Amino acid sequence: MKKIQYSVGMMANPQKPDEAKKAYAFLQLTGIVSLIELARHMTEHNTVYSRGTIVGVLTEMSVCMRELILQGYKIDLDGLGTFAPSISSQGAKSKDEFFNDAARLVVSSQFGSTSLLQRKLQLGYNRAGRIIDQLEAAGIVGPSNGSKPRDVLIHDEVSLEELLRSL
Repeated sequence: MKKIQYSVGMMANPQKPDEAKKAYAFLQLTGIVSLIELARHMTEHNTVYSRGTIVGVLTEMSVCMRELILQGYKIDLDGLGTFAPSISSQGAKSKDEFFNDAARLVVSSQFGSTSLLQRKLQLGYNRAGRIIDQLEAAGIVGPSNGSKPRDVLIHDEVSLEELLRSL
């Protein structure tokens, strides 16, 4: 039986620096599995469904889950996990002024690449790359696929506008 890997670290409460440090467990991730990789893995388990069918079902499921989460619902996947809206902070990074334009361009073209943003928005490589990273953090595009364009996770402008309003 495989077990979840974790490490333990001692941390002080930043709100109460005089208190003793406490032990915290930190999950050790092996990596991120994309929707395409998950579909490939599922087909390797002798399923009767094609990889294309699995990708279609998973894509539709993720779109529907995102819609429900954006409406404030919590989704329970029978012991696999619970998905709910959350707010997280990653420091004082602010959205680029071209973020919304870039998001609309990526969703309308269904093509998530740095070079597209460079060409259409007349941006330099570094800035376009930072915007693509921001789009990934916002759940608009998936993780990097090497030199291939990123998967676009939002499939229509209405869903995008709802997401942009919530950011």
